[in-house]
This record gives sequence, C-alpha cells and structure tokens, in this order.
Amino acid sequence: MVVICLGPVCIPIWALLPVVMTFFAKLRTYFMAWWTGRSYEELSKAQTKVDTHTNAKPQQQESTLKTDGEVLQVKDVAEWDKLVAETKTNGGALFVDFTATWCGPCQKIAPKFQSLAKDNLKARFLKVDI
Repeated sequence: MVVICLGPVCIPIWALLPVVMTFFAKLRTYFMAWWTGRSYEELSKAQTKVDTHTNAKPQQQESTLKTDGEVLQVKDVAEWDKLVAETKTNGGALFVDFTATWCGPCQKIAPKFQSLAKDNLKARFLKVDI
C-alpha cells in the first residue's frame, strides 16, 4: 500500500483522493475562466444554473401500456416494428430477450425473464429467436 508520511503521521494515498478531487474541481473553474477569457463569477453562475437543471427530476409520462404478464414471441420484422411503435405511443418500457434455441445460457435465463414479465404488467416483454 502506498502511503504518504508527514512526520509521525502516515496516510494512505487513497484516503487523500477525495480531498485532491475537491481541490481540482475548484481549480477547474478557475482554469476554465482563464482559458475562455470569461470571469470566474460568470462561470460559477453558469455552473450553478447547470447544476440546478441536472438535479431537476424529469417529468415521467404515465404509461397506458397494460400487458397480461406474458412474453411475446416476435416472428418477423413487421411484428417487431408494430410492437415497438405501440410501446412508444403508450409510454411503456420494452424489454427484449434475444435468444437462440441452441444457446444454453439463453434457455437458462428464460424462466427469470418470464417471472419479470409477470411481475411488471406496465412493461412489454418480447422474445426474439435469432
């Protein structure tokens, strides 16, 4: 383990990482002000505005998609396009299991995928045999 010793006190270098990252985050704003020719206050206000926008919770569209808990087997491209379009318009989530009959791990995950479909009735679960 790498340590930094200052007299009788030794500190692991990984314990200093949060302190160093905090210092560099502050230094980054000063550097950006110098690099772009803008004032530090102007960049700080812009950063605060960005932070308030990124912390805002997005409005979620209420899903009108209702399923019966079954995994639908997609047989052709036209059916795939239709199911994806329906899911987009109804605002639900779409989960797809790309599987193959010869794939052992694909067959092992099938029961879990089926139970997820039964537990989440506002999502659409599809199975595509490649």
